[in-house]
Amino acid sequence: MKDTHLGKLIKEKFEEKQQVDKYFSKSTFARQIHVHRTTVYQLFEQRSLDIELLVRISKALDYNFVEEYLKDMYE
Repeated sequence: MKDTHLGKLIKEKFEEKQQVDKYFSKSTFARQIHVHRTTVYQLFEQRSLDIELLVRISKALDYNFVEEYLKDMYE
């Protein structure tokens, strides 16, 4: 099993989306996933996350983090 650090992957995908959409901020992201802006900074540090939050993040960043997490579990 690979040891994917979800927070780092989320930060990477967040920054990629910022490159495409200059108006996509941490505040915007926080609103989309229903958390406080300061929580976004904490998310980037988390190795694992609650599945419901991970689904919301996946939708906001157009990337399937759940699939990535599950794939890592079975490798």
